[in-house]
Amino acid sequence: MNKLTVLVVIFGLFVAVTPAQRRVADLLVSSSKFKLLAENVTYAGEECSPRDKSDEIFTNTEEVMRIGDDLYYEGHRLWSVSRGDGLIRENSGDQTCRKFPLSGLAINAGWIKSQREVPDSTRGLFRVGQKLWMGSNGIGLAVYDLERKTWSRFDLKSNVVAGDHLQLNYADDDYAFITRGEFPGTSLHVYSVKKNKWLGLQAVPTRQVLEYGYTTGDVQVGVDHRMYSKSIHIPIDWTFMGLRLSLINDGKSYLFVKNFSGTKTVFEINKSQLEKAFLKVR
Repeated sequence: MNKLTVLVVIFGLFVAVTPAQRRVADLLVSSSKFKLLAENVTYAGEECSPRDKSDEIFTNTEEVMRIGDDLYYEGHRLWSVSRGDGLIRENSGDQTCRKFPLSGLAINAGWIKSQREVPDSTRGLFRVGQKLWMGSNGIGLAVYDLERKTWSRFDLKSNVVAGDHLQLNYADDDYAFITRGEFPGTSLHVYSVKKNKWLGLQAVPTRQVLEYGYTTGDVQVGVDHRMYSKSIHIPIDWTFMGLRLSLINDGKSYLFVKNFSGTKTVFEINKSQLEKAFLKVR
């Protein structure tokens, strides 16, 4: 067999193997250093003036979470209500209102000494069982127990740092998805509610990518996910900051969408994949 024939055979094997690799490729994950740093913290928040029942919070189903007579929402998301930053709880029955600025929680728990050390605002709010999970700008992931009226805190490190951003992208009774950090050191972490375990999501098989987005116009740092279209995986890095998630396929899968100006990157991950992925990490 001459050299030319050998090269043709090798090239043919390469072309034949690559699609197969893409078909069997799975999520690339790593262990995560996220951990429970505090629990059973009591913090009753501050009193605020309740809104009239004709106010938008009683009809807004996108921004307001109704649990019995209690209405919960992120203060900064509803400027027209003007409650200030933090988690807000209003009761439509007894018409009471309490706000929970996250700096107040941090001071009460002894994590910081002054209100100026961390912002009050939340970064994402979702219900997980009988708990409310919310991101922050310095204290990590804050969790409010609806039954016990106590707080917990998850994070990568014990100290609290202002501007240390954590976005809670999505959470339900099975999994929570959290973006930690800023450019260029952003990382995506996944929490299994049932396993009480964390992992880092490093890359997703391109066979699961439905659209490849890219930036257009004058941007400081350009992004073009199309470069991964012929790769086995697409890395999950800072280019996925601002990721949006939703539950699809009758609750069996998650749809991930990263919007750019006029384009978007879209991929799916099913829960069975995540179950398998958690078996790989300690």
